[in-house]
Amino acid sequence: MNCRSQSYDNASNMSGIYSGLQTRIKTINPLADYVPCAAHSLNLVGSCAVELVTEAVDFFSTLQELYNFFTISTHRWQILVQRTNLTVKSLSQTRWSARHDAFYALEKEWSAIIDALEFIAESRDEKPTTRFEATRLQRKLQHLETAILVFVWNVTLDRFNAASKKLQESQADLSSIVQIYSSLALFVQNMRDRQFSESEEKAKALSGVHDYYRYDTCRKKTKRLQPDESRVNERTSSPGQENFRTNVYYPILDTLSVQLAGRKSAYEKLYENFDFFDYLSKIDTYEVKNLANKLVSKYPDDLEETLGNECIHLHCLLKDSVANTEDVHSAQKICNVLHSQSLRDIYPNVDIALRIFLSIPATNCSGERSFSTLKRVKTYLRASMGQDRLNALALLSIEAQLVQDINYDDIIDVFARTKARKKKFSN
Repeated sequence: MNCRSQSYDNASNMSGIYSGLQTRIKTINPLADYVPCAAHSLNLVGSCAVELVTEAVDFFSTLQELYNFFTISTHRWQILVQRTNLTVKSLSQTRWSARHDAFYALEKEWSAIIDALEFIAESRDEKPTTRFEATRLQRKLQHLETAILVFVWNVTLDRFNAASKKLQESQADLSSIVQIYSSLALFVQNMRDRQFSESEEKAKALSGVHDYYRYDTCRKKTKRLQPDESRVNERTSSPGQENFRTNVYYPILDTLSVQLAGRKSAYEKLYENFDFFDYLSKIDTYEVKNLANKLVSKYPDDLEETLGNECIHLHCLLKDSVANTEDVHSAQKICNVLHSQSLRDIYPNVDIALRIFLSIPATNCSGERSFSTLKRVKTYLRASMGQDRLNALALLSIEAQLVQDINYDDIIDVFARTKARKKKFSN
């Protein structure tokens, strides 16, 4: 009953609104708000954008085929390594945004990879199936559409990858998550409006294809006319550039925007209960009072009605701090001030509200890594390990940074004396 929030990934058995774990907990304690893992949600945003467009699915498949083609043979891998500084990468299945490494390597080593494929395709020492596969991959890479998608996804995933790393930090809170999702949505919208021409020009320089899209070389379907129809006002098919922009480029970025907005709303709904703490010194005291009362109504067992007066008092303190050039403009900084200056007794309800807000789990990546560590320890040493030793080894592995700073000399001496088996003989 003391739980005020819970966080899992987006698996249906955990996050399901009908029979998921979070729903079962909320039936017992309605105050235990569910917060989806921000980093995992960001990965799902990219997955949805890929699955919507057939060309994107084919593009990602080609990238994985390229990796498989070179890594399946040490001979082929050696041919690639001799020509490149960055080798091709596999597409990560667990961290979707980490696929940026694969796109970055492909963009930087584009000519060298095509040269390696061409060398294998023309080599008489290779099997016909190997030469055919190399030729097929080479032709796919030399399409203008493929080069454009390389630039689009490389730029997009570069930002997604940086944001994902930030969202996985243990210090991440709802405020930073909302800001990151909002900034990503604006970035994607800017790409949609302004950066297609730039990506196209870079792709032409990279691929060496300047005149046509693959769509322009394909045979167009002709509509069969009925006896009372004519082709006078028939709409002509769009050229390759417009077709790619309309049916591939825009759908990918529009899906990213829609998904980012949808995922962000889950965090905004919780954040709006506490957001006034982030700009407490800038809003009117009447509004502070109303927002504080709204928060009290949500947590009646945790907060007292005096929270509004405490917030107004703190509002005056913060305005005076701003006048004295002290920068206190976030819930985290306010909490630090209350603790560092021993003001918790003056603002007890504010302290409780801030602790509820700052302890809401925005990501569960650290917790998942702890379980992964426990699984590795138990797998390697399962045969003769008891529960106490398992717990001790898991703790040592999880807190590896602290363990590295410990002096073990005394412990080693005690262990050596205890386990010594050589008998000492006196003269």
